[in-house]
Amino acid sequence: MNKYYIGDLVQIAAQFMVTADGAFVDPTTVTFVVLDPTGERTYPSVSNPSVGNYTAQVPATVDGTWRWQAVGTGSGQAVSFGQFIVQPNLF
Repeated sequence: MNKYYIGDLVQIAAQFMVTADGAFVDPTTVTFVVLDPTGERTYPSVSNPSVGNYTAQVPATVDGTWRWQAVGTGSGQAVSFGQFIVQPNLF
């Protein structure tokens, strides 16, 4: 699991592909949902740097375990999950 410090900008990423042939595909919509350690949900802006690849930037504002989910709808429908740890800044 990746570790970061409070104040870091964390990049999360998800990939979507057609299972039958393994080709990357752009779903109709992709939404990232981030759950911080306090239970607050945020919906960061999504970037699509290449076919089937999606990223979002998350400011690390509180220490603890963060969880995220990427949801693709329509063609390439799928769900991807991840988590990362934010540690207190020592200064």
